[in-house]
Amino acid sequence: MPQLPPIAPPSIFKPRPLRVWLVIGLFVVYLIVSYLIFFEAIAPVADFSIQPAIAADSAAYWDASGVRTINVADQQYAGPDAGSNLFGPVLEAELFRTDLNVALANSLLFIFCLILLRSMPEFDRATFLLLMMINPLLIASLITLNKEIFALSGIIVFIRYTSAKRFRLWWLALAISLSFFARYQQAVVMLIYVAFESRLSPWRRRPRWGTAVATIIFTVGYGLVYHVASFLIKGWLAQAEQGRTILFLDNIQANFGFPLVAIPKIMMNCMGRLVTPAYYLTAYPYEDFTNWRDMIFMQIHTLVLTTLFAGMLYFRKLRLKHAPVYLLVLYLLMTAVNPMVQPRYEYAAYVLLCLEASRYFRLGLDGVATAPALSRNNALSPSLG
Repeated sequence: MPQLPPIAPPSIFKPRPLRVWLVIGLFVVYLIVSYLIFFEAIAPVADFSIQPAIAADSAAYWDASGVRTINVADQQYAGPDAGSNLFGPVLEAELFRTDLNVALANSLLFIFCLILLRSMPEFDRATFLLLMMINPLLIASLITLNKEIFALSGIIVFIRYTSAKRFRLWWLALAISLSFFARYQQAVVMLIYVAFESRLSPWRRRPRWGTAVATIIFTVGYGLVYHVASFLIKGWLAQAEQGRTILFLDNIQANFGFPLVAIPKIMMNCMGRLVTPAYYLTAYPYEDFTNWRDMIFMQIHTLVLTTLFAGMLYFRKLRLKHAPVYLLVLYLLMTAVNPMVQPRYEYAAYVLLCLEASRYFRLGLDGVATAPALSRNNALSPSLG
């Protein structure tokens, strides 16, 4: 009677290095802390002395959905940024109805992304997860009604599409939908990538040419919109008028000079307040620190994003031939076209950087065959001699 093969244990129980178990344990603690913050700041269960602001535009999303909630976040910071679409968060609010349901759905979506990474062994999940946890915007993404969770998941699903051999259209449709739930700019960048890498494109597998063509498209497109239909970007232009440097750069961009200002604007978007160090010596100590998102989360976000970006550039790990890097460049160009500085928009860029970093700096064994496995395969394979 033939022997049945042994049943493999669930992947959670397979042998892992101690450092990987430490990352998993840290993630469990991270989730616990996130939900403690949730029950203090988003849906408080008591009259806490400190009820920090975690959400950005949650109030606007809940109001637009017509769902009634008792939410501390709804009492602060109403009004989404100019030009934003509300479809994704509003749909989530209508579907799940309560803050707790939304938080649980967001957490499950993030865990789904981690599971999906298992099918992409070129990336190390432990490294990716650790880098994601360093950025506190993940906390807000997990426990509030927000767009960042859709931006994150849209990126992961799209990178899955780029390496998929089957169900490619399904992966693409899901990635575009999730990205549109976040920001239409992210969905547009993905469509540009797909067009450039299609079989009919003369720039297929030529990312440098694709980058150049995208720059020309953004240059001409923005210049025409500004001179012919400026009402389409009226809200963005009004916000940009509050700055000095950005207003100067926007004026150059409006006259078809986007290639001249693209790099400075990318730096401003990624670095945020870091481009003006004097702010931290003069104004920052006197800000309202009950606003955790702007005063703490966003400051750490720009710091870790800038550090990771600079480190990857220094070690020459950003190779344009890789899909996450190519998409990153297109995305940074797209967000640089925006007339106002928005470090929030660069959360998707941070996700792409974390993915690419996990290709080279590996804490776990994702994508690496162990010696015993290799030995078994060699023993089972027929001799070619």
